[in-house]
Parts: sequence; C-alpha cells; structure tokens
Amino acid sequence: MDVPLRRAKVLGRTILTNLGAVGSDANKAVQILIDNELEGYTSHGLLRLVDYARQIRAGTMRPQARPTVRQCSPSSWLVDGQRGFGHLAALTVVDTLVAALERLPVAVVGLTNSSHLGRLASVALPVARAGYVVLGCVNCLGAGPHVAPPGGSEGRLCTNPIVVGIPSDAPGPLVLDISTSTVAEGKLREAFLRGSSIPAGWLVDAEGRPELNPATFYDSGQSRFLTSLGAPLAGHKGFGLALAVEVLAGVLTGAGFARPDPPPSGNAGFFLGLVPELFGLSRDAVLESLKELIAHLQETPRAAGVDEIRIPGLRHRSDTRNRTENRPIHVPDRLWAELTDLARRT
Repeated sequence: MDVPLRRAKVLGRTILTNLGAVGSDANKAVQILIDNELEGYTSHGLLRLVDYARQIRAGTMRPQARPTVRQCSPSSWLVDGQRGFGHLAALTVVDTLVAALERLPVAVVGLTNSSHLGRLASVALPVARAGYVVLGCVNCLGAGPHVAPPGGSEGRLCTNPIVVGIPSDAPGPLVLDISTSTVAEGKLREAFLRGSSIPAGWLVDAEGRPELNPATFYDSGQSRFLTSLGAPLAGHKGFGLALAVEVLAGVLTGAGFARPDPPPSGNAGFFLGLVPELFGLSRDAVLESLKELIAHLQETPRAAGVDEIRIPGLRHRSDTRNRTENRPIHVPDRLWAELTDLARRT
C-alpha cells in the first residue's frame, strides 16, 4: 500500500516514543529509516522498526542511551554506542572522524557496543561530503550467524558489510556500500513480506541446494543460510572479506566476534579516514582525476537494453529527489499491518 510520508513518520515516532525513546532521538531514527525507503533501500527502512521494538522489549537496546567517545591514541578513537540507537552511534562516528581529519592526514574510529547501525552509507556519505575518504566495515558482534562458509552446513558469520566513501563532484561523492553475503538479510525479509520467491543463489539449505522460498529462512530453525558474495563459483572471496571484517571490526576493537556464545544482537565497526592530499596531490587535482575516471567509465559502449553504466552511490541520490516530490512511499500490506498493531500495543 502507498503511505504518505507524514503518516509513516508519525507512526514510527509513536512506536519508538511509546517504548521509551526521547522524541528527538525517535525523530532522527525514523527519518533515517524514511530516507532509506526513499533511496530504494527498503531493506534498511521501516521494517527495522519491528527489530528495534523487539530489542527494546528484550532489554538489548536502550532507547535513551547516548554514545560516548574515548581517545585511544593520537590518531584513533573508540565510540561506545551504549546499546542505544545505532543511528546515533553512526552520527557520533561521523563527527569524530571529520573532526580528526581536520587536523590529521589519517584517523581511525572504532565502534563498540552499538545497536543496529543501519546502512553504512550513513557514515560514508557525510564524511565524503566533508571532503574526506573513508573505508569502513561492521560486524554483528558474532550475532546473526546467517552466512555459512563455502562448503559449510551451518551459519558462522553475519552479512558483515563494507563501505567506501570518496569525495567527488561528478555529481557527488562515490559511495560503495555492500554486504559480504550475496544479499543483505533485509532483502530476504522484503521478499518474505511481499510473499514472493527469491532468485537462486541467495539462500541455500544445509546441503548447499538453492532455496527459492524466503519463508524457510525464518521458520526452518536455522537450517537455511545466506550465501557468501561470489557464490557459487567464487564464494571464497566474499568469505575472505567477511573474515577480514570480523577481525577489523570485532577483534581489533575488542567489541566481539563470531563465537559459540554471541550476544543476541549488535554492531561493532572500524572506520579509516584519509585526506585526499595524503600523497602530495592537491584536492582539486584529485577531484579532477576522479571526474575524468567517472566520465571514462560512463562512456563505455553499452550492451543491448542497458541505459547507463551505474556508478556506486550516484543513481539513488537522483531517485531520492524524484521520489520525494511524489511523497508517498510503498509499504507491504503485511508490514504496515504489523507496524500499526505495534503502535497500538506499545
């Protein structure tokens, strides 16, 4: 069903404030979810309200907690999310990294004890807009082991996303935000809420056979698993990236990593920031080179039926402007009914 933005925002705010969130924090969290809906990332949109409500009720998310920051070395900081809204932790990571890069060529910010952070683009985009390069990743503290190693018959790792943000004026920052699994779990849940099947290769059973029904992921008692990026032929590459994320985000920060007794939920992160002038080139020279590179790629002769060569991060910002003008957003009937019922019961 199509829902006016204002109605969706009011419903989301009602759910979170009824569960104890401060009004301003609820507004920020809901606005980020709405922005994700508008940009086409519905896997990180309103459906996450269901998760937040469940975690608050279980005591694993603290709706009034605020992040803290501790400096660990002249060029490294650790943000503690205090189990509050992950969106607030993400904003704190951005502020800490940008402030550091105003006076240092390289800075690192770790993240621990955070609730669901959301899309990593929420960190990379503002850092890149501020004029800096950022490379980051997030694990789930060992929780949500829905991805089986290639050849394995049990989940061991989470979707462990990676992000890269690069300042550019062609027409804006480049942002690559990807999971190290074939798809994010939210994509699976979208299909489940719509009652539709999924492409072969997203999900497999314990024998490695493709599963096309997303409902089996949620009702099979952990016997269906997301595949590693590159599967079936090159799943070892996605697995290797996910393992690297586990080390950077979970081991180096001391936040937590995949193990037999993980916490029920959460995020830990690692974010490395660089100034574009790191190797002696001027910022203008770097931006001009990026413009030339993007133009060269976009001018690639296209195969039949292809309208454009997509550059990471650029397409959805255009979509956002178009969709914002139209105002309504589409929400699966099943999800809207669940959210409406949640607002009544909180």
